[in-house]
Amino acid sequence: MIERCRCVGLIGIWLGLCLNLSASDGFVLIRDGAWHAQLVLTTNANTAAGWRVRQLTQTLQPDAQGKPPRLQKMLRWNAVKHRRDAPPRIVFAFGKDLDILFKEREVKDLQEGFVYRFFQSNLLVIGARNAEGMQFALNDFQERFLNRRWLFPGEAGWSRPLFADRAIPRKNRVERPAFRHRKLSGLLGPGWNQWGYFNRTFDFVDRHHALNLWLPPEQYNHRHNFFPEVNGKRMVPADNSIYVWQPCLHAEGLLEEVVNNIRLYLDCRPDKKTVSLAVNDTIRWCLCEHCAPFYEEANSIGLLHTSELYYPWVNQVVEEVLVTHPDTWFGLIAYANVHDPPQQNPELHPRVIPFLTYERLRWLRGQYREVDLKRHRGFRDLGVQVGWYDYIYGTPYLLPRPLFHQLADLFRTAADEDVAHFYLEIYPNFGEGPKPYLVTKLLWNPYLDVDAVLRDWYHHAVGAKAADDLAAYFAFWERYWYERVPDLAWFHQGDTYLYFQYTDYMTPLTHADIQYCDKLMAGVVAKAETPEHQMRAALLNRAYQLYRANALSFLGLVKNKRLSGQSREDYMAIDLKRYELMQETLNHPFLFHPLRFDHRRNLQDLNWGHPDKWRDDRRSR
Repeated sequence: MIERCRCVGLIGIWLGLCLNLSASDGFVLIRDGAWHAQLVLTTNANTAAGWRVRQLTQTLQPDAQGKPPRLQKMLRWNAVKHRRDAPPRIVFAFGKDLDILFKEREVKDLQEGFVYRFFQSNLLVIGARNAEGMQFALNDFQERFLNRRWLFPGEAGWSRPLFADRAIPRKNRVERPAFRHRKLSGLLGPGWNQWGYFNRTFDFVDRHHALNLWLPPEQYNHRHNFFPEVNGKRMVPADNSIYVWQPCLHAEGLLEEVVNNIRLYLDCRPDKKTVSLAVNDTIRWCLCEHCAPFYEEANSIGLLHTSELYYPWVNQVVEEVLVTHPDTWFGLIAYANVHDPPQQNPELHPRVIPFLTYERLRWLRGQYREVDLKRHRGFRDLGVQVGWYDYIYGTPYLLPRPLFHQLADLFRTAADEDVAHFYLEIYPNFGEGPKPYLVTKLLWNPYLDVDAVLRDWYHHAVGAKAADDLAAYFAFWERYWYERVPDLAWFHQGDTYLYFQYTDYMTPLTHADIQYCDKLMAGVVAKAETPEHQMRAALLNRAYQLYRANALSFLGLVKNKRLSGQSREDYMAIDLKRYELMQETLNHPFLFHPLRFDHRRNLQDLNWGHPDKWRDDRRSR
């Protein structure tokens, strides 16, 4: 079981809010405006981990000649000759060096975690088992000790304060993530993946829709029995662009083909340790005489319950693949028809990692929380690692969804319930401010003080004077989603996720809401002091202008609630502004929309004033 880090205390977080101690009290990093501590590698500098350390040194505060700190290299730990009166030294240790240097309990199951250990008052060793762990250690080092933040993607998102002098507390610590797989989907904008990786997202388990990949129709469309029987006829897709089908799991030869194709895939990728056995993204299952008897009842979300057929088949595939590839893990999604665990044969191979899909914002009302946790425990009690798959979309929602405290409750509950992995469909709108950033922090440690993280983000983003207005702005939208939206019928429709293609969540809006947000955002822009803070305030305000145009257009054209003296034509002009603002988001590291409200063919309800601007992008996708 992954060790949980419950570091709640000391003003909530250590997230870089460390004291700048005097040189006599702490370990000195910077003196007289230049880097002071010596930096040392204990392994071959050609390794991936060594490369990451070298990259870090290039970003550290330079000396008076503008040169970055020099990185010394040595091949063995015992080459370190350190005196107590020597200058401070930071040693980066990897791999087998950890077993020499650290206690077993410190590095056991470290995986992508890392260790800080002060062996002497002037000797700090930073240790990691692999290159990813060292990268996360280096990123943590910048945040924790240098007060740096990468608040959002792009250069504008960097907060890099400079110091005349900097000393840090001598405190040993071991950092392990609460969840090993920490995937945010939809990081499609320029530089977004790099931003996510800096903030310690990590993609470990293949778990997405995959049965069409192991049985590509181009290769198997002559094997009609592999494909589902629907309305008495076999549905045979023309090619792999059509994946609204599930295979006939009773088809003769199908199991062997899937196993052989997976083995071939792994043979060609010797470093690959996980594959997906997830169902295709459809509820169209085979209804032949062999399959249909397994679907005698509906599952807990009202769909045909196919778990009794699917999960035993998964077990067969896993057992066969492990004969030749014994180190492989198998991810899948407990989604739609396979939402629930099997009941008739309640077994699942321990090498299977199911990701349970659900939009857990619904926990705010009714029995959704209890029902979802009961389902989770049903899978967990099968003796497997369980992942959760959630939907926390930013785009294409037309209003901000800063679900800060609900997300904290979600991740803490997951940690308490022994969830091992997380996958989150987020498709960010960075106009939601600290939301994506906060998610990355909670995925590592769900017990952080959320309010302290938010205050830290606001202060880094726009400065102390503007921070309160920005905090009030996002607090308003958080209350909106917690207090108004859950009472709508829309909140209780559907099964797995909320229907973002409809605008019902906007119906509680009023003009007073927008006027209040106008005042707060104007305050943010006016009170931001430094050029960096002003630049970020302008970006946040620009994102707000699109939210504002969405809201006013909806009020004036859909709800027909117009302010005195304003006509339909005025609101048509506001609606047109939505499309103009959207065009300005193209390839922008902060403003980009990975799911545009005017692009997807099933989002036409989000386009009410100018349907001629709606873009059907089926072909481009």
